[in-house]
Amino acid sequence: MTPVPRFSVFIPGAPRNPLNGSWGHWAKHHRWATTWRDRTAQYLFVLRTSGQLRGPGYGASYDMRRPKRITLCAQVGRRMDNQDNLRAALKPIVDGLVDARVIHSDGPTSGHVIEYLQLVNRRERGVRVTVAEEPIGGAECTTRS
Repeated sequence: MTPVPRFSVFIPGAPRNPLNGSWGHWAKHHRWATTWRDRTAQYLFVLRTSGQLRGPGYGASYDMRRPKRITLCAQVGRRMDNQDNLRAALKPIVDGLVDARVIHSDGPTSGHVIEYLQLVNRRERGVRVTVAEEPIGGAECTTRS
């Protein structure tokens, strides 16, 4: 049984693998990670403040410690070689979820299940973040709905 998504947001941008060779000074890597982290938190803030997140479980009753299934679907120009590269490319987005107080921690003992998927879509690059309440069932990677 697949959980009903509590919310889904598309964060535009071209995900890049930070492990793929040397593409700059450490400050460039830091700026790249900070930009993705801040962009994620900003999109989630806009989603919350725009009133699109209505219903039970939001507002004061939202519990970021309750286990969630988070699906990160990267829409990339070409497939990344393996899951390690994909996880490294999407790590700042997971950190942005912590900053936005969607989850309390991204550690292995947090109880959250994070799935990393990728889809080749050269026209619309970015990351679709879907958060569901309970970590059961699977997820699929599709273009913007």
